[in-house]
Amino acid sequence: MESILLGCFAVGLLFSLVSGLLSASHGGLEGEIFGKLTPPGVEGSQEFGLPSLNLSAFMVFLTWFGGVSWVTLVATPLGLFPSLLLGISFGAPAYWGVNKFFNTLSKSHSLRDPADDELAGTLAKVSVGIPAGGVGEIVFSKHGSQRVEAARGEGSDAIPKGGEVVILTYQRGVAVVQPSGEFFDDKSGV
Repeated sequence: MESILLGCFAVGLLFSLVSGLLSASHGGLEGEIFGKLTPPGVEGSQEFGLPSLNLSAFMVFLTWFGGVSWVTLVATPLGLFPSLLLGISFGAPAYWGVNKFFNTLSKSHSLRDPADDELAGTLAKVSVGIPAGGVGEIVFSKHGSQRVEAARGEGSDAIPKGGEVVILTYQRGVAVVQPSGEFFDDKSGV
């Protein structure tokens, strides 16, 4: 039984580390090896009382369960059953914590529509004048927070501080803007 518990610890630790390293190297949830398994048609634990199974969290449970059970079995005279109960009592909160963490991350990622981050068409105010052929700075609100970006005028004219502009595109960290008066005149066909 000792070797089974030690195996649980080793497998759980190995897969947790590999999943964590791959997740970090791929920039977050997209790199997670073990994702979440949810029965078809079931959204989390809302329908049928079936919770989703996060395999990364299960590997963390397996690590704690195997490690604590093995140490307790080898180092104390408690015996097998108390060692397994102690392993479960340490593994269950670890599973719950990691699963809650991943659920929170996945909810925050899934609520955002990538189109919401599109800057084209956003009205902004010039906070640092944009010289002809040069770069200045604009301020605008997006998703309820104020943002500041570097900006370049579309034409060859300078745009003074305080002018209102429309963001046309966003390239290489610099917004390409046009004064709002010109933008709306172009759109109305005048």
